[in-house]
Order: sequence, then C-alpha cells, then structure tokens
Amino acid sequence: MATRRWTVIAWASLTVGVVLGMWWSYQVLGWGGYWAWDPVENASLLPWLTRPPTCNSVVSRSVAAC
Repeated sequence: MATRRWTVIAWASLTVGVVLGMWWSYQVLGWGGYWAWDPVENASLLPWLTRPPTCNSVVSRSVAAC
C-alpha cells in the first residue's frame, strides 16, 4: 500500500509541476501557447504519461498478492 500511495503522490506532484510550467511559459515568457514542444516541456511530459501505467501495475501486483 505504501508503494501505491507514494506513486500517486509522485504523479500528483508531477502534474502540479507540469501545469505550473505550462502557466509560467504562457504568462511570463509569452511563448504564445500552452505547449510549444520545447525539449524541456517534452522531458516533463514523458514521465507524466508513463505514471498511469506504473500506478496500474502497482495496483495489479497488490491485488495479485492477496
């Protein structure tokens, strides 16, 4: 259960970071859009996309162990 909790906390923290980064690039830098396909933005998007399958595998393992 602790692994699942920390995985969800990590994913939520990454979500907040990605959203704040999107807001910052739009408001402060004025790049003209929420997602400019900058390498830094892509580097934050890929771990965010892999987190739901990770959460799913953690839940599947915990159910299989019961």
